[in-house]
Amino acid sequence: MIMNLFHIFLFSSFFIDPTFFLGKWKLEKHGPITSVLQSEVLAELDLGEQFGIQNAAKLFLDNHYLEFRKDTVFWKDVESGENKVVEKSGKWHLIGDTLFIMDYEKIAAYKYLITQEGEDGFSQRNIYQNGQISKSPIIYSRTKE
Repeated sequence: MIMNLFHIFLFSSFFIDPTFFLGKWKLEKHGPITSVLQSEVLAELDLGEQFGIQNAAKLFLDNHYLEFRKDTVFWKDVESGENKVVEKSGKWHLIGDTLFIMDYEKIAAYKYLITQEGEDGFSQRNIYQNGQISKSPIIYSRTKE
């Protein structure tokens, strides 16, 4: 009996209620971008390349958000090589503690390991195609709009 209760608790603790995500979320911290900006690799690039990467990162960090509605998510991204902000949308769903986003414009699916941080925030970690999970979290807080 105790073992069954333990399994039920363990199993249910890995699931997040999808309605938790509905609404708009502001980016608070982007660990992977911060890691790149502080990396030795960036420091070894010429000043023009460093400046371009830093500007693209700032543009992304200043404009990024996620807005979840029913089965669609909206966000802003920075178009590679163009340094301009673009509106994006895709289908989203949860399986356990993993968020899947399918980009409508690209044939691409993104996977994130989710950690709920109370009712007003969550963090996610990229799950790469090889199954590795990013060490750096991306943290969002619910907007008050």
